[in-house]
This record gives sequence, C-alpha cells and structure tokens, in this order.
Amino acid sequence: FTSECMSATMAGVRRPPDNFINREPRKKTFFHDSLEPPRLVASHLSGRQPLLDLIRHSTPKTLIIYIYRDPTDRLMSAIRYVLKRRFCVKDAVERGWMPPRSAKEYEKLNVTVNDDGTCLVPERQFLARFVATGFAELGYNP
Repeated sequence: FTSECMSATMAGVRRPPDNFINREPRKKTFFHDSLEPPRLVASHLSGRQPLLDLIRHSTPKTLIIYIYRDPTDRLMSAIRYVLKRRFCVKDAVERGWMPPRSAKEYEKLNVTVNDDGTCLVPERQFLARFVATGFAELGYNP
C-alpha cells in the first residue's frame, strides 16, 4: 500500500524507499533535502520514535493520520504475506525472495509448491524457524 500511495503522489519526484521513516539516515535526508515536503507520506512504523520524529518535523499545516493495528491481526497478515510472496514461490531462493542468511533454513523446511499453485509448508518448523525468530515482515511488530 505505501509503495503505491507514495508513487501516486510523487510523480516526477524521487520516491523514498518503503518504510524509510524507520531508517535514521534516510529519514533525515527526506525531511531536510527539500523546502517543500511531499503532499502525502505513507509509511509503516516500527516503533514509537519514527512517529515522534514525524510529529517533531511536521509543519503547522501537516495532517498526521495514525492507524493502530492490533498486533495479532498484523502478525496474521504478515504470515499470509510471507507465505504468499516469499515461501510459496517456485525457486524462491534463486529469485531472491529469500534473503541469503535465511536460505539454508528455508531449504531445510522442504516447502512444496505444486503446479496448481497449492503450497505445502510444515507448520511447526515454519513457526519455530521463521515466525518465532521474526523473519522479514514477521519481525516488524512494535
């Protein structure tokens, strides 16, 4: 969502990377490189500090909309996303969907992706090796 939202509002302008507001050097560059900030900034927050910084650097005309998402709902959504976009993809490691540091654990998991698109993932091992360790999007639970 944030990628699409930022792309649509920043036509012709270099769009910041996804969730840039959580990364200190990129956040400072974004807030200080232009006299006129973009009309819309969309980002997920990975803690309290990015929101506090956004408030601190806002102008009197800034409208900030913060939506709290229940952590259980967010985690279930992240699990669905990770399974669909990273695990249940043929040749996930070769295509770069699996970070190199996680590729060995992924290979041990023996994920099966069938030609009809069904995906078989050993649940206990997935939960222990990836969900419990905060793999990729599963680790963004503030």
